[in-house]
Parts: sequence; C-alpha cells; structure tokens
Amino acid sequence: MMIKKVQQGFTLIELMIVVAIIGILAAIAIPAYQDYVAKSKAGAALSDIRGGLTAFELLASEDGTIDLAGVGLASATGNCSNIAVAPLTATPPGITCTVAKPGRLAATTGGTVTIALQRNNTTGLFTCKTTGFAGGATSKFLPAGCTQ
Repeated sequence: MMIKKVQQGFTLIELMIVVAIIGILAAIAIPAYQDYVAKSKAGAALSDIRGGLTAFELLASEDGTIDLAGVGLASATGNCSNIAVAPLTATPPGITCTVAKPGRLAATTGGTVTIALQRNNTTGLFTCKTTGFAGGATSKFLPAGCTQ
C-alpha cells in the first residue's frame, strides 16, 4: 500500500521570493510616501497663514493697524515656527510663515523654508512666494500657485 504524502507549508525558496517582493515594494513606496508628507507639510503651512488674508485686506482698506493680532493669526502654529505680518508700508507687505522642521522641504540640511503671501499695493492682489525649497523654482514640494 502506498501512502500519499500531502504537502504542508511553504518551502524556503517560496518564502525568500515573498520577502524579496515585499522589499522591492517597500523600496519604491517609502520615498514616495516621504515626498507626499513633505508636500502636505508645505500645503498645511500655507493654509495656516491663508486664513489671515481677509482680515489683512479689511485692515488695509480701512487704514487700520496691520499686525499679527489684527489679522487674527497666532505667532506660531504646528506647521509654522514663526508667523510674521508686514504692514502696507513694508516692502513687500504680507504674511510670512517660517516652516517648522522643514526636513525634506529644505534645500540644505537644517535650512530655512519660508512661504509668504505678498500683497501688491497697486492691484491689491496677493501672490505666494517661497524661499529655501529643495529644487528651487522647480521643486516638487511647492504648493500649487506658489513660486520660488
């Protein structure tokens, strides 16, 4: 009488192939995830200062005192280590965020990254200007509508 032996479990080769495939997928996914986190950090920092634009413009039209308290922003947030407001007499006037812990955003290790909403006093329009981003004007981390 012949007894048929049933295969149980996986062979070592099969397990090694699965581990290799997981390693390849991780090598592709981790840098893409880190880029996604960096880009969202830049967008969140811009969002933190964008809320002050309406109050800034209202104070500008009423000849009010344009300062941090007047535009309703905190001096720092989780995304901005420092938020500064420049009045209409400054060149250029607007709101600037120094990004807290910029990491991959910065062009140099430990570098400073800023995102500013600058007002054109002639037209009253705001433009987004940045400094210190890795990759400069072609940076993949720049928020939509911002320039270096």
